[in-house]
Amino acid sequence: GGITHVSIANNHIYDFGKEGFDNTIDALLKYHLIPLGEARKPKLLKKCNFKCAVLSVSLTSNNDSLSISTIEQLQGSVEIFKNENPSILLILYIHWGLELQPKPEKWQRDLAKDLIMLGVDAIIGHHPHVVQTIEFINKKPVFYSIGNFVADAFLPETNYSYTVEFIITNEIRDINCLLY
Repeated sequence: GGITHVSIANNHIYDFGKEGFDNTIDALLKYHLIPLGEARKPKLLKKCNFKCAVLSVSLTSNNDSLSISTIEQLQGSVEIFKNENPSILLILYIHWGLELQPKPEKWQRDLAKDLIMLGVDAIIGHHPHVVQTIEFINKKPVFYSIGNFVADAFLPETNYSYTVEFIITNEIRDINCLLY
């Protein structure tokens, strides 16, 4: 299916304790899938002569054991990466927000602005189980929640999701977004 990376940054990654977490990482690596969210540094993705970095984080409850679980840790990681790699695009894949809410909270919108100012080039959010608003901040896309692709279709409004594709060269050249 072309999947190469999987985010483990979410509020359920430790539902089966450290052993479950370790088993998940081992299973991903066994099948040559690169985990995202287990380190404070973004993972570099390369294709042809182009590259970008993806940072996966969770700012919800029950994720204190992840390497980034606070706003301060997130901002620090972004600052360090952008200072060391100013020309590499940085995409943030973030687990945040309240479940089943159709709009992001004020703190999310404020944080999105701060992160864009720190150098994040795109934000893709998830956790609310419903699609939320999309906006551009300084011409940078922010998808507050892409909804559910597979899970929880029995809950109100959870049977929709976005798929997002970025066409990347030295910048995000195009964005393809489909609602399912």
